[in-house]
Amino acid sequence: MGDSTLKNRQKAEFLEDFYEMLSKEIIIAYRGTFEKTVLGVLAQNIGTSIDSSSVLRGKFLKLFLELSQNISEHSTEVVKSSNGEISGSGLLIIKYKGEDYLFITGNLIRKDNFENVDKTVNHINSMNRDELREYKREQIEKAERTNRYL
Repeated sequence: MGDSTLKNRQKAEFLEDFYEMLSKEIIIAYRGTFEKTVLGVLAQNIGTSIDSSSVLRGKFLKLFLELSQNISEHSTEVVKSSNGEISGSGLLIIKYKGEDYLFITGNLIRKDNFENVDKTVNHINSMNRDELREYKREQIEKAERTNRYL
């Protein structure tokens, strides 16, 4: 079997898996720019789609905003809107699976940034709840210090 045949088969299997995933309890699936107006509409749709407590809805919205901001600010695929706003482009899927919710995001990054991103993701994934809280506090403080000098 040639390389192109194998690659085509892998693409077909990926698409089959992707369409199967989309057909099951999808709350929201979006691919495009993550500019402020779009984020507002998506947040409103998420808020009305979650049939749970206001606490859970609030956590969903916070997580959604964090993930969306990461795409908007760090994607190498950027788009300039008609009002001059520059936003990253990517993918966001929120899915209900059994008793759990699954957030799937993706965006392009530069190849030379991959190693750093991979290292950071692995570090974060290795942390327990308390370590994650401390890491988050450190990141917020770091951002605040950086913003003071801008």
